[in-house]
Amino acid sequence: PYLVGWFLVILQAWHSDRTRDRGWHIVASASISMIGYIILATASQESVGVAYFALFLVVGGLYSLFPLVMWVLVWHNLELLPTYLMWQELGSKCLLSYL
Repeated sequence: PYLVGWFLVILQAWHSDRTRDRGWHIVASASISMIGYIILATASQESVGVAYFALFLVVGGLYSLFPLVMWVLVWHNLELLPTYLMWQELGSKCLLSYL
C-alpha cells in the first residue's frame, strides 16, 4: 500500500503542478481515501482481499493528500515572509504535522 501511496504522491504532484490546480486534486485524494474507508466499513471479515484493496485506497488517498494540503496551507502564506522566517515556519509546520 505504501508504494501505491508514493506513486500517487508523485503523480498528483506532477499533474497538479502542470495544471496549476490544487483544489480538485485535494478533492480527488480525499474521495479516494473516503471510498476506501467506506469499503473497509462495509466489508465482511471473511473478505480479506476486499479489505486489503480498500487499504490501498485509503493509504494512497491519504499519502497523496498530505503534500497538496501542506502546499495550500503553508506555502501560500509563506510567500510574504522573509526567506529565513519562511523556512523556519515551513520546518515547524512539517514537524508538528508528524506529531
